[in-house]
Amino acid sequence: YSQNLTFSNTENPYVVLGDITLNAGYTMTLAPGVIFKFRSRYDELKIMGTLNALGTSDNLITFTSLTDDESGGDTNNDGPSSGTTGYWDNVYFDVGTGTLDYCQFKYGDYYSSGVVQVYKNEPTITNTTMINNKINGIGVNSAAYSQNLTFSNTENPYVVLGDITLNAGYTMTLAPGVIFKFRSR
Repeated sequence: YSQNLTFSNTENPYVVLGDITLNAGYTMTLAPGVIFKFRSRYDELKIMGTLNALGTSDNLITFTSLTDDESGGDTNNDGPSSGTTGYWDNVYFDVGTGTLDYCQFKYGDYYSSGVVQVYKNEPTITNTTMINNKINGIGVNSAAYSQNLTFSNTENPYVVLGDITLNAGYTMTLAPGVIFKFRSR
């Protein structure tokens, strides 16, 4: 999308029928209580702009699978069911950034790269849970970084997906309590 987008909770749930890409320079805003249900393992929300998903403690923003009847009801009309681990891909912060506060991520991460995946920029992630995903954590892509990196304590582990090179002259800062896990090759 090459426009600013705002999603309210009055149209819930939103069913994602393929990849969504938010281009650089644009903002996607999700209101408290918004539910995104992803249709298949190939579905991804790719952020090249800014994603602001600001839920509240009693009105979480949910990213989940179409088969998750606990969130938003029986959207696909197949009778009672629960979600399936790895049913959809992830929210991928390519060169984009944003804030995830009071969100929950359920039944995602088809490719085992983290249900939230970051490349060059890390979003601010607070009060966010990751439940029944292949990897309940934040995937950090393999890259050579020519910028300072700061990893904040998100209450979820970072999963390093390959080699991370920090080029000369730059620093990496880890906040107290940060957990890194390394995926084997």
